[in-house]
Amino acid sequence: MADITLYTLERSGAGLTSTNVCRVTGAVALRITTAEQGTKEYPLRGGGGITTTQEKNGPSISGKANLYLKTTLQEIDLAKCRWAVALVTDDGQGYNSATIYWITDGRCSEIERCASTSWARAQIEGRCCGSEFELPPQTS
Repeated sequence: MADITLYTLERSGAGLTSTNVCRVTGAVALRITTAEQGTKEYPLRGGGGITTTQEKNGPSISGKANLYLKTTLQEIDLAKCRWAVALVTDDGQGYNSATIYWITDGRCSEIERCASTSWARAQIEGRCCGSEFELPPQTS
């Protein structure tokens, strides 16, 4: 199964928050559509491999890619999730198998191939976070 993580940044000075998309309640599949590569579908339940289709005159692409999570109840545009800064996928096919889908203003603004998911997280922290972090506010 692929490794798929959504990174969010709640506020400046905070660290990244990561969500394992494969463990989202009711998640069935992740569908990523780009103009260059067509549609890739990552099954999140029941096994099966990643499927890729090249669509002629396919769906309109908002930004560089459409990032949709299919759940049992609805389809969720991951780029529109609050505070989302990047989605990282790794299909586990060896070196350079990870991809960062950078998210800006509710759309995928850039796509970057990278060596691994840990390298991707370092890239995201470098771009989105300062050199130091603040602790979250204290509870009373």
